[in-house]
Amino acid sequence: MKRTTTVAALAFLAALGGFPLVRAEVPEECRRQCSLDLEACRNGCIDSRDFDGCLEECHSDEEDCLSGCR
Repeated sequence: MKRTTTVAALAFLAALGGFPLVRAEVPEECRRQCSLDLEACRNGCIDSRDFDGCLEECHSDEEDCLSGCR
């Protein structure tokens, strides 16, 4: 019975827009993932010693990733 009540309460709050923090966390997590991806890309450039356009490509990928967060 308790689970049914909890689900009903969550559905009610969601219908009223009572979950703005949940939606606000998604872009932050996305931005964090983009930063991690950028760091991994940079590390890959360093490891491969391929600096000719590699870092620029990383930043371009980061911008694409961040635009997907919005």
